[in-house]
This record gives sequence, C-alpha cells and structure tokens, in this order.
Amino acid sequence: MHILLLILKIIGIVLLVLIGIVLMLVLLLVFVPFCYRAEGSYYGDKPYAMARVRYLFPFLQVLVRYKDGEAEGKVKVFGFTVYDLFSTKEEDTKSQKKDTEKEISVPASDIDADTDAETDAAEDISAPQEAEEISEHPSDDGDETEEKMSLREKIHHFISVIKEKISAIIRKLKDIKEKGVQIKEKVDSTVDKLKHYYAIWQEDYTQRAFQKAKKSLYKLWKSIRPRKGNVRLHFGTGDPGSTGQMCGYYGMLYPFLGKYVMIEPDFENKIYEGDFYFKGHITVLSFLKVVWIVLFDKDIKKLRKILMN
Repeated sequence: MHILLLILKIIGIVLLVLIGIVLMLVLLLVFVPFCYRAEGSYYGDKPYAMARVRYLFPFLQVLVRYKDGEAEGKVKVFGFTVYDLFSTKEEDTKSQKKDTEKEISVPASDIDADTDAETDAAEDISAPQEAEEISEHPSDDGDETEEKMSLREKIHHFISVIKEKISAIIRKLKDIKEKGVQIKEKVDSTVDKLKHYYAIWQEDYTQRAFQKAKKSLYKLWKSIRPRKGNVRLHFGTGDPGSTGQMCGYYGMLYPFLGKYVMIEPDFENKIYEGDFYFKGHITVLSFLKVVWIVLFDKDIKKLRKILMN
C-alpha cells in the first residue's frame, strides 16, 4: 500500500510539472512580444532591404535580406540555422536552367533533317492546291445566268432580302428589350439591397457594434504599430518647378509625417535615393482581445447573423 501511494505521488508530481510547463509556455506565447525590425536603402542603383522577427531572443529569429540582387532567408534557433527559406527555390531554378540547356543543345543534323522533311511535305501539298485553284476559276456561265434572270425573279430576290433585314432588326430590338428588362431587374434588386443595408445601419445595435469594432481595431493598431522609425528621401526631378511642386505636396502632409519623414530636395540634379527603418513589437494577447470581441460580443454576433441570412 505504501508503494502504491508513492507511485501515485510521483505520477501526480510529474503531471503537475507538465501542467506547469504547458501553462508557462502558453503564458510566454500570449504575453511575450514578437519584436520586428525592417530597414532598407536605395543608393547608387543598389537596393537593399532587410526584415527580422525575434522571439525570446536568442531563442528564435527569422531573417530575410535582399542585397546585391540576391535574397536570403533563414530561421535560427539559439543562433543556429535550422531552415533556409530560399534553398529549395534556388535548386529549382538551377534544375530549370539545366533542362533549358539540354533542350537548346539539339544536333544540327536533326534540325536539317526536319527542315528537309518539311520542305518535301510543302511541295507535295502545293501541287494539288494549284490544281484546285485552277479548277476553282469561275466560269462565265454564272454571269450569263444572272443576265438571263427575269425581272420577276429579281424582284422576288429583292423582297426576300428586305424581309430578312427587317426580321434581323426585329430580333435585335427584342434582344435590346430583354437586356433592358434584365438591367432594370438588377437595378431594382441593388436598390432593395441598399435600402435593406441602410435600415440595418440605422439600428442601435449596428451603431454599438461599429463603435466597439472601431475602438478594438484602434487599440490593436496602437499595440502593433512601429515604436521607432523614420524615412529619409533625397530626390530631384531635374526640373526645379516640378521638384518645388512635390515639396509643396509634402508641406501639406508635414503635420502628419514631419516626425517620421525627412525630405532633402535637389533642384539641380535628377536623383532618387533614400533609406528607411522602423521597429516595434506584436503580442498575441492584442489579437486575442479583438478575436474575443468579434466572437462573443452580443451586438456584433447579432449583426453577423443578420448579414449572413
């Protein structure tokens, strides 16, 4: 009996330790942020870009970089590369290049043989075609028969042509009428839908749901937006007038962008270069809050059911 109690005690301790580890991992995943950073530049026709995401650094790091026309991406755990994001793509491109080289390297003798066969076939086909063209020359019998047509037959032919044209016009008018009826039905259905959605928009629960969604999305943006960053631009169009006009546009946006965007105009040369960087962090908890509101708020649930019906 004592041994059984000891075994149960050990099993309970192990289960508690496992539950504690799982709970700790869940809390780390929910509350510990994912830090991100992105930067890039364009100087001397040489673009450069880099994006990095870190979690519990140096536990996990995802890095993507573009430099000197080459892209690289790596997933690192404790500083060791565990997965290369672009390795499979490079192998596929290499195999495609080898296949194209094999297709291009065809022996010249085979090409000559194919061209000779094609010319022989073309000559064989051209002979009966010439005979058919000779046999297809119209004879003068048709002209003679047209001249011999009586006035009555000509009038009958003219009347039949007019009837066909009138019937074609009537068919077109019927088609236009049917299309007009279809367009009218579509317009009426669209107007009815707009009236229906406008009535839903005027409801109190819709306004409350909209305000809650707006507030939650604003909080989400505040939590995931970059904490630091700036953009530096050095530009010139080569024309002082157009460069000054672009500076005027920037002046209108300066109250919103002046803290993050720095402009250096060049009124003499045509140049476009600059760099940027920004960094911030994202937590899973901020997304869970939005998901909770969308799934369980009574006003949003009611609005979702009405829109789905």
